[in-house]
This record gives sequence, C-alpha cells and structure tokens, in this order.
Amino acid sequence: MSDGTRSGRSVAARDGGHPPLEAGEVAGRHDFDHTYVLVSSLAGARAVVERMGFRPTPDGVHGSGLGTANTTIMMPDRRTYFELLAVLEPTQRNADKARALAERGNHLQGVAFDWPVAEAHAAFTATGIAHGEPIDFERMVDLADGPREARFSVALASPDAVRGVYIFAITHHSRDVVWRPDYLAHRNGALAVTALVGYCADVQEISQPWLSLFPRQATATRDLLSVRTATASVAFLTAPAYHARYGRDCQSAAVALEVIEVQVAEIGVARNLLDEAGINYALTPSGGVLTEKDAAVGISFHFWDASCPAPSL
Repeated sequence: MSDGTRSGRSVAARDGGHPPLEAGEVAGRHDFDHTYVLVSSLAGARAVVERMGFRPTPDGVHGSGLGTANTTIMMPDRRTYFELLAVLEPTQRNADKARALAERGNHLQGVAFDWPVAEAHAAFTATGIAHGEPIDFERMVDLADGPREARFSVALASPDAVRGVYIFAITHHSRDVVWRPDYLAHRNGALAVTALVGYCADVQEISQPWLSLFPRQATATRDLLSVRTATASVAFLTAPAYHARYGRDCQSAAVALEVIEVQVAEIGVARNLLDEAGINYALTPSGGVLTEKDAAVGISFHFWDASCPAPSL
C-alpha cells in the first residue's frame, strides 16, 4: 500500500492534506492546532489510546493555577495533535471543565487554532465573545537531555461562543519541546489529525459565529458546516450527512464533536492493531475504519490512508 509519502514528506491524499513542518518551521494563522478531550481518568484514557497504537507523551501538569494535567499525542506532521486533559484539583480556572465533566462525562471539549493571541483576542472582542485577557502558562517536559519548559499563550473565547465546543487561540513559544521527536512515531502509523467531525440538527442554527470568526475558511450548506484550515477541518454534519460519511448514525443527540479523523500510513496496520486489542470498529463507506466510542475517552477515531481517503469536508 502507499504510505502517503513523497520526497520524504508525508502528504495527505485529500481532506486536510498538508505536508508536515520541518524543525523550525511555523504553522500559518488560523490553522487547526490541536483538540483536547476532557476525561475523568487520565490513566484510563491513556490506556485506551495506547491500545489503539498511539504513543502518548508522559503526563504533564499545567502551572499558573490551572489545576489540570494532560498527555499529548503528537503527530509527525509537526502541526497537529490531540490531547487528553483531566482536572487534578478544583480551581477557579478549571471550574468550567469540572462542570462539563459532571454534566457530559468524557468528551471532546476544546479546539485550539494557531493564531497570534493579540490578534485573536481582538477578533474575539470585536465579535463579543472574548473571555478575559490572554493567558500565559507553562508545563515542564522531561526530555532525554533534561527537563525543559513548554510555554504557551492563549486567548480565550467565552464557553458559549459557539455551539458544541470550546474554542481558543494558541501561540507556541517552544514548539521543539511540545513536538518532541521521541514521541512522533506511533505503532498505528498515525501521520496527522485531519478533521474533527460532529453532529448538528440544523446547520443554520450554529453557523453564524463560525462564519464571522473564519470568513475565509468557514462554509455552510444545508447539511454541513465546515471550517477548513491548511492543517485540518472542523465540521458539523446533519444526521443524513453523518450517516453518508460513516455508515452509521451519530452517537450524540446534541450539537457535539465526536470523531477525530487521523491519517495513517497504512490502514491495514491500524486495523490489525485494533483487532489485536479487541477494539470494535466498522468500515466506513470510503474504506476507512471508525472505532466505537469508548467510555474512557468519550469519542471515536476514524483512521484512513491514501488508498481510502476520507471525503472532503
């Protein structure tokens, strides 16, 4: 099978296609950066993604009073990743996360866009959705040559700025620490996060904030709201469109993102790992693999490769 490479650089075949960043390169503005999945047990969620063939980084603890801990699953494109996030101790800064866990259980809660925080904060303020001032924070990372500090700045939108997910802008000040080379290779051959996909009953009811914030990237049709960035798409589908994409009904009755789409080098390798781990999945109409939602992480994964590309969003 094709491994999706050309001249030594991985290239996604269709949806979300992009070459990986080389060391020292910087992603563009407004591009998808990462998503985080809010979980009650970091250890339990880590175990699930490890069985799927991902290689999570060691747990990290966020400072600056955030009171949270995470593990990240970094993609070798050096542009995307997903994160498992848990509340360690209640603080004012994580009260919304503790409340969301109590109300919804484990779920995909947040989407971060690579966007200069001053510019993002101005855009959030202009549209009336800014949530406080930009925040700087850090976490320690134990690298092979010793501990290093990963530093970030974020601009926050209000929790109800858009339906179904929490959005914010992020600036990485230490990309080499976050996309650590020793955790970019995964047994399942993961190359990149290419899309986040969820459900909505009525596109028109949820589209306006996205269209206002991302006028060049967001589009809305009767059955699809899509924010297509150079790295990955964020999309909400109506029930018929969701079924057409995955061959099954959506799992949520509310507006929510519930699938992380991941390009892999060879779909057969990913399927074999799922079989060995006893993880249930179904084949999608395009030939990809969609895992059942696992209670420990609260989401599904759609794996695809160049031989069975995910349809464009």
